[in-house]
Amino acid sequence: MCTTNATRKENVLEIDFNQGLAFALAEVVHGYVAAMKLPVDAALSINMTVVIDAGHYDVSNGDAFGEIYGAMDVNLQL
Repeated sequence: MCTTNATRKENVLEIDFNQGLAFALAEVVHGYVAAMKLPVDAALSINMTVVIDAGHYDVSNGDAFGEIYGAMDVNLQL
């Protein structure tokens, strides 16, 4: 089973990548919504386009992380 830990202060998620990317992202977003207690009726959208290259296979590659992070468009309307 391919898993990773994503930490935010005392919160730890164990994510099973075998469930698929959408499932993993939904777990992270759901955890964030619950932890931050986003207001009822808030609207959240997430969009990104990134071209994968060999550098993205190395999770310690900060430049690759930066490319992925920079490609994300997260919009939260409260």
